Amino acid sequence: MPGGDPILISERLATRSLKQWDRIATRVVRVGSQMLISGAVLPYDRDASENVLKLLRNVGKRTDKEQRRLADLVRRDVDDPAIVNAFSQTALLHAAAPTITTVWLIDIIDRATAPQIPEMRNANGDELLFCTVHYPFADGAGADDIRLALRSVP
Repeated sequence: MPGGDPILISERLATRSLKQWDRIATRVVRVGSQMLISGAVLPYDRDASENVLKLLRNVGKRTDKEQRRLADLVRRDVDDPAIVNAFSQTALLHAAAPTITTVWLIDIIDRATAPQIPEMRNANGDELLFCTVHYPFADGAGADDIRLALRSVP
C-alpha cells in the first residue's frame, strides 16, 4: 500500500517489456491472496512522470489543509477515522486516477504528433547532417565493377 511495506506483485507480461528505470502507472489489485497488476500499464517518460509526481505532492499538501478545515467544520478531531479515511492516500489516488491517465495520454499524443528528433553529434561534437547522395555510374558498369571500385577505397 502507498507508503507502506513493499509488496510482492504477481505478473507475467510487464516485466518482459520493461527495463530498469522505466516508469509506469498501473493499478494493483488483490485477487485472493495475490497482488496483481490490473492489466493496464501506462509507460511514462521521465518528464511526464515527474509532472504526475509533482501534481500528487501538491495535492497531498493541499489535502492536509483541507483535512484540518473539514475537521473544524464538522467539529471533529483531525484524527477521527471518518476524516482520516476521507483524505487517505488511497482516496487521493482514486481521485487522481483520471488525471494520471490524462497526463499520460496528452504526453503520448504530443510525442506522436510532434516527435522530437534528438540532436546528433559525432565524437568531436560536430553536428551530424543526414542526407542522400546519388552518384552516377559509368555506362556499362555492373554490380561487380562497383564492388571492386568500393573495395579499393580505404
